Amino acid sequence: MSSTNDPNQFDMKLVNALIDISHGPEMVGCKSLEVIIDLVYQYPNSIETLIFRVEQFIDAAPPAYLLAGLYLIDSLIRYLSDENAITVEQRLTNKLSEIIRRICNTPLTTREKARTLLEHWQRHKTFGDELIESCINILRRSEIPNDVNAIKIKTNVILLTQLPSDWNEYRIKEYANEVTQVLRVSTKSERHFAFIATPTRSDAEKLKEVLQRRVAETKGHITPKVVWGTEYWMKSFKFEDEEGICTISKDKIPSDIIVNEQDGTYTVQRPNDMRMSIRMSREEQYNSRRYMPRPRSRESISQRERSESRG
Repeated sequence: MSSTNDPNQFDMKLVNALIDISHGPEMVGCKSLEVIIDLVYQYPNSIETLIFRVEQFIDAAPPAYLLAGLYLIDSLIRYLSDENAITVEQRLTNKLSEIIRRICNTPLTTREKARTLLEHWQRHKTFGDELIESCINILRRSEIPNDVNAIKIKTNVILLTQLPSDWNEYRIKEYANEVTQVLRVSTKSERHFAFIATPTRSDAEKLKEVLQRRVAETKGHITPKVVWGTEYWMKSFKFEDEEGICTISKDKIPSDIIVNEQDGTYTVQRPNDMRMSIRMSREEQYNSRRYMPRPRSRESISQRERSESRG
């Protein structure tokens, strides 16, 4: 089989190229994107693999890295043949709104760059006027702090990206146990990232330092990155990546999250704690009913009156 038609060769080179551009929007340059365009020219029959891997890249990337995904989509549409560019545009249309919603959780400079690209697409009729206008409106709404019940919360979540193959769940837990017992660790080896949730913010800060030290000791082609991550209930709200702070409406915080509004930290009430709280509440209700005097019925009152009259 000719090397230019070998899908496995294309897939391997494409994954390496995507890892190279996953350093975040500020590090995305023409050279990194040109590598992927050149690959598509070398492997013209691999457009389906390309789209599949780009979708994986977008799904796995934290909000701060999604601008790189938009630039990648723009380069593919701009430089591929008309037929392949149309295929990319059609297949990734359903991803665009979700990308923009997640970019709303990034700093203002990142959102401004995303809007500039959307306006460019609007001028050139890419993705259709209705979809682009909807995406621009999503960005606009994210810039208006109209929620009087909003509160700033510091995340307890750490995100590891660009994981080498030997950074598995067991190894990450081993590092984490140096400072704290984590609530959960979720790794996606095929997407090269791991999600780590800790009980408190102080635990997360200690863990972040440990992981950064371990990363500094790592030698190899791929160097992991340690960044703040979001809880599932933070994903639709503004998130400051560098500080790990989410601005969220109070009524959107789940009932098992206990927030300290003074310092913006939170703890997760574990199921056992919730069951204990419910049980104690029920016991209190039972005891209060147990020792309350029971109301007497009319029949018992009349019987007592008759016995007193006989006496």
